Amino acid sequence: FAFELSNWNETAALCRALSERTGPGQHRVSLMLNASEQLIDGLSALLAGGLRSLQPAPQKPRLVFVCSGHGAQWLGMARTLLLGEPVFRAALEAVDREVELLADWSVIDELLADSVRSRLDEAEVVQVVLFAVQVSLGALWMSWGLEPDAIVGHSIGEIAAAHLAGILSLQDATRVVVERGRIVAQ
Repeated sequence: FAFELSNWNETAALCRALSERTGPGQHRVSLMLNASEQLIDGLSALLAGGLRSLQPAPQKPRLVFVCSGHGAQWLGMARTLLLGEPVFRAALEAVDREVELLADWSVIDELLADSVRSRLDEAEVVQVVLFAVQVSLGALWMSWGLEPDAIVGHSIGEIAAAHLAGILSLQDATRVVVERGRIVAQ
């Protein structure tokens, strides 16, 4: 068996397809890698040796959620999750309600905006949007059973990390991020 992945979109599509359960199997396999070539090698080895060649992990790996700072945004980010993942959307809608009360604009509208209407180049907007996306990603991952051993953040991500860790309520975290955005924009 041989295959080739020509870009990261194909790699992501393959990973998603492989992660979805299609039967009542009792075993799951995970591969730790950082390049598509390693994915190809790992899957080829798995297919050649079957489940007999696998060894259980010696211990559960530790998991850390890392929330990024300003600059990690791009037009169109999170749209697929917003439209296709109900838990992500519900978490984003909760943040959106808080933002609309404090800032009179919509995070969801910003995520769905086209290049003409997008305000992701405005600090006051992008910081809130990044916070909302990170909080919603955290909620989605936790709904999948991924419980972090630690949560850290850099810059604006510190506020998202504080909320995800249970230190700040959603209302308080949103108030902090909206005010921070206003101050940075001045």
